[in-house]
Amino acid sequence: MNSHHFLPHQTIYIGAHTIGTASCRFFSYRLYNFTTVTETGADPTLNPSLVERLREVCPADGDGSSRVELDFDSSENFDLSFYKNLRLGGGILESDQMLWNDASTRPIIQHYLSLRGLVGRSSFKVEFGRSMVKMSNAQVKTGLLGEIRRVCSKLLPILCLLFILPILASNSKNSQIENQTESNRTDHENS
Repeated sequence: MNSHHFLPHQTIYIGAHTIGTASCRFFSYRLYNFTTVTETGADPTLNPSLVERLREVCPADGDGSSRVELDFDSSENFDLSFYKNLRLGGGILESDQMLWNDASTRPIIQHYLSLRGLVGRSSFKVEFGRSMVKMSNAQVKTGLLGEIRRVCSKLLPILCLLFILPILASNSKNSQIENQTESNRTDHENS
């Protein structure tokens, strides 16, 4: 399953999910209506006991607002337990679990999990710091080309004004031109 092509530094900085939570609405499809047909309807890459625990917090008829810790073993510690959970089918978000399922990133996770104690934690933290620096050096789009979202899953209204409305206006103008051209052609044929 090498279709997602995670880069090594992405594998490391996604490890920040060792702290934080996610709303049920972002992953409940994995509990009830996953695209792969299974007897339970759950994502087959999820640990079955985790599915049961998550279904208690995120019922099928719920509003999706309940939150779940992304690292259920040590959600307040910046450590490697997030990766241990992935190995056991405990990635809450599908994109997180893909880190373990993807042949290109599994060895990176296995490397960190093979390092014991202080060496492993220390190595992970150093690599995490490096990956953050690398990400901060990315060419960030600024001004009208960039955007900062308060809610990552929602487009900013300004983008609609800047990009969508001009497209709609252009389509409307093109439609008017086509109608005028057709009208002129009809007038010309009738004369």
